[in-house]
Amino acid sequence: MTYRLPGRVLLDDAVLLLHQGHAAIAAGELEFDLAGVELSDSSLIACLLAWRREAQRGGNSLAVLNPSERVRGLADLYGVEQIALG
Repeated sequence: MTYRLPGRVLLDDAVLLLHQGHAAIAAGELEFDLAGVELSDSSLIACLLAWRREAQRGGNSLAVLNPSERVRGLADLYGVEQIALG
């Protein structure tokens, strides 16, 4: 199953989104689709890192699908592109 992120992922949205992502992982959703994300900041990168750690704790790997060039650029800026996006 695939968890589809909303169009907006900013700091104000991060806490709720973080919890929703953890719930998705607990439900067995290990593909996170970023195709719908139109507006984001570095809080998305923080969420992706936390979700990846959560999946790894359960012995799973997280697949991040369709990251935009902006998201890739943010992850690269922080030096975590391979870790956050796989």
